[in-house]
Amino acid sequence: MKKIPIAFDCTLRDGSYLNNHNFSPSFTKNYLLRLDKLGIKYCEIGHGLGIGAFRNKISKTKIAEKDFLKKINNIKFKTKLGFFAQPKYLTARDLDQFADSSLNFIRIGVFPENFKDLNEPINRLKNKGKEIFVFFMQTFRDKPIELTKKINIIFENHGIKNYYIVDSTGSMFFRDIVSYFDEISSLGKPINLGFHGHNNLGVANLNTYKCLEIGFKYLDASFMGIGRGAGNACLEHLIINYKTKFQFNNKKIIGLLRLSNFFKNQNNINSPNNSLNTLCGLMKIHEQELRDLKKIQKLIKE
Repeated sequence: MKKIPIAFDCTLRDGSYLNNHNFSPSFTKNYLLRLDKLGIKYCEIGHGLGIGAFRNKISKTKIAEKDFLKKINNIKFKTKLGFFAQPKYLTARDLDQFADSSLNFIRIGVFPENFKDLNEPINRLKNKGKEIFVFFMQTFRDKPIELTKKINIIFENHGIKNYYIVDSTGSMFFRDIVSYFDEISSLGKPINLGFHGHNNLGVANLNTYKCLEIGFKYLDASFMGIGRGAGNACLEHLIINYKTKFQFNNKKIIGLLRLSNFFKNQNNINSPNNSLNTLCGLMKIHEQELRDLKKIQKLIKE
């Protein structure tokens, strides 16, 4: 039986590369309050490189994880919230702070060859009631059969069920992704797979759609497709094209586009995938038909 797909919003994390990882805790709170009304299941926040990376010399910021937690810790969200993390930036104190927070999940990113680096953070967190995802950055660095062996070891040692195929360089085609999917599925274990695509070759959306169709559970995307480098799959397009699977009606889609518009206007970040162009496509209106354009602008105005 195919799993019910989940759209995973990584706008605030992967999109933070566009403003030097400086989405403020106040903006993040306002964004999440709006997102929570739409029924998006998961949202990742924080520094693009993960927990503790605000101290990194190359991408240092003044915003630490504790600043986000102060703003959102006492708010009850239906959307599950979490941080990304890489072992090289993590400290034991970082992990304890996350463990004591109200956040729901952590996605721990490693290159496949460094999978043993997962042991310490997983051991510290796996009994803390947090959902753990293993995020294999640059998945292509390992052959499907070798990656599957590593997943089996992690599963047997720690019981982790969630794993991500990550096209960090935007260079994977669907045939490549399928080879990992088939090999991992052959384990016959209760494992959930996710896909995180980048758009360097223009196939992030297509790869994400096809992953959904063959049974990937988690599909990463961001508003307007923004993100590091060439960006990610576009969240609006993913949900609109599969609105029945994601249980989105027309009212929720307008809400989705309003939030996209809010995000764009608040941060002065733009993309050809913006909410106005998307709505024109939905309503079969040419962008140059100004009379109609003014009419539909009201639909996405905050």
